Order: sequence, then structure tokens, then C-alpha cells
Amino acid sequence: PYHRPLFLQYTGTDNGVNLEWESYVVEGTEMEFLIYEIYRGSDSTVLTKIDEISADLRVYKDIDNNALKYRYFYRVAGVKANPCYPTGSSKAESGPYSHSMSNIEDNRLQVIEGINLQSAENLMIFPNPFNDYTTIRFTNPAHSEYKLVVRDLTGKVVMIVSEISEEEVIIERNSLKAGYYSVEVVGEKIFRGKMIVE
Repeated sequence: PYHRPLFLQYTGTDNGVNLEWESYVVEGTEMEFLIYEIYRGSDSTVLTKIDEISADLRVYKDIDNNALKYRYFYRVAGVKANPCYPTGSSKAESGPYSHSMSNIEDNRLQVIEGINLQSAENLMIFPNPFNDYTTIRFTNPAHSEYKLVVRDLTGKVVMIVSEISEEEVIIERNSLKAGYYSVEVVGEKIFRGKMIVE
């Protein structure tokens, strides 16, 4: 069946790290959860549960002082009252599944040896959503060299474009599956954005 998983995004740093997420939808019906669990870590592969909130909410503010100083990664888990049991052979013979996990999102701070560097700037991505191709534009008046990295909802790198020295790059869909992707352009500055492939 068609699934639209939890889609987590960073929405700013007004008195804390503000996070917001979309509901989980299966074939047009919103999935009901008991609670949402909030996970955080300085390494995207090692996240620890820091809080849980009502399933009526889809926003969270991390007010820990360190969250405004150091780079952290976040993930949200929706906890179901009744676990799902796999019925087909397409999944591993395991389960039951009681959590639905979001993508991993960070607070857009870069830290090297305890020094806080600049926050990321936003990318212009159009059209977005797209079917065949999209244009990604960012500020690069000195024509410095940048690298573009596209990640899927799990954080897996699905595309890298190196040696970009212009202020825009055109991305063709090629083998990208329909879904949400995070885009990062790294060089003298850091630019980030989200794109949706239809």
C-alpha cells in the first residue's frame, strides 16, 4: 500500500531548536499513535531518546543550551498502540513493528573542535516537487568549488555531484524514486534544502 512516512524538518532556532513533522499516512488515512518519541545525538547513527510528547502534537522545541551551540541530529518515532505484523515475504521475518520512524534532521550547526561555525543557508529548488528535473540555485559569486549531496529519508546518500563552480545545478531524476530528499551543497558555505520527487 501507499505510505507517506513521518517527514521531520528543522524550522528555526527561536529560543531553542524547533522541529516540526508531517503525519504518517497509509493510503490516504492518517496513522494514529499513542505518543511521539524524540531522539537526539551528536552522531546521526547513535541517537538517544530525550523526550516523549502527546500524539496530538507535531512540533517540538529542544531548549537544551547545547542544542544551540553544537550540531545535533534529530529523529521522531510514532509509537503505535497495536504493533504491525508483516504478512508478506517482502520483509524480513521479524517484527512486530510498534514504531514508525521519521527521517533524520539536524539543527544546521557545524562544529569543529568545539568551535561553532556558521549556520546553513537555504537553497532555492524549483520546480519542487518535480518529475523529470529540478534546478538547485545558491549564492556563489566567486565561483568557488562546491559539492552537492542528496540523501533519502533514511540518511543514505543517493547522489553526489562534485566540482560545481556555478550558482546553479540541474538535477535529473534518473534513478531517484518518488519521495522526500534532503539536499546539501558544501563548499565555502553550507546550503541546505528539501526536494520532493513525484
